[in-house]
Amino acid sequence: MSLRFGAWVEEFYHNRPHSSLDGKSPLEVYRSSIKNIRTETYEAITEAFKHSAERKVDHTGCFSFEGQTFRCGVDHAGKRVLLRYDPSDLSSVEVFYKKGWHCNSHKGLCARRQRQADIWARFRKLRQADGGAATAEPRAQAWRNILLRLGGG
Repeated sequence: MSLRFGAWVEEFYHNRPHSSLDGKSPLEVYRSSIKNIRTETYEAITEAFKHSAERKVDHTGCFSFEGQTFRCGVDHAGKRVLLRYDPSDLSSVEVFYKKGWHCNSHKGLCARRQRQADIWARFRKLRQADGGAATAEPRAQAWRNILLRLGGG
């Protein structure tokens, strides 16, 4: 039955003039309006379908998103920002604050977090080189010694 109906629509309905279409067939109206179909670039379509999320910026001017760290500046520390991103490319996100664009943020450790990670890595190496002696000292003295060795104190 559906095969017969499909054949009737294709052969009769689409090609028969309709009074509501000023005597034109639905197929003629469709073919004449296809010129009016607007096409967009890949970039415009990607922009239109970006996802969004909200994050709070920490005191270092960074925020975490999808397991990555992004930087947007300390001027937004402690504030909530809106992120717009392409889910297929999380290497950068757009940051908006109070409905206005702020910046494009790229993933990677913030300078302060990177410095902290470097200090901890060097601390672990020094502790291993001392045979764990740094852990036997009182905590304040251990930190003082480590910072002196790292050139931070």
